[in-house]
Amino acid sequence: MPEAKSITRKKLLVVEGKDAARFFTALLRHMQIDSIQIQDFGGKDEIHRFIKALKRTPGFNVVTALGIVRDADDDPTAAFQSVCSALQNAQLPVPPAPEQPTTGHPKTKVLIMPDASSHGMLETACMNAVADDPVMPCI
Repeated sequence: MPEAKSITRKKLLVVEGKDAARFFTALLRHMQIDSIQIQDFGGKDEIHRFIKALKRTPGFNVVTALGIVRDADDDPTAAFQSVCSALQNAQLPVPPAPEQPTTGHPKTKVLIMPDASSHGMLETACMNAVADDPVMPCI
């Protein structure tokens, strides 16, 4: 499990794996957004320990918004429940549904990739975004 790094921003995005961390870092850079810090929680089996440790990480007390991105894999409902369980065990606000923020502190939101109802992962969302591109048959 990657260690939680000191938190330096009020908005924190916690993502599943190094590839997701690279993707969202590049996306935020492209969008010229520098107010969000990204941390990689490792794999799906490590989220419980990571979220619990995250709450004790220096700087967490300044976090006002916490986003968590996890792959749906074979079961988007189970993926969301896994994140909610990790949040509940760490005594953090639990959102009512994917993509719906909490009103607690910190405001918490969970994104299941590629969406809240499909099987897959971040890469699935990326491929779906270019599915109609004329070069796709060559890929």
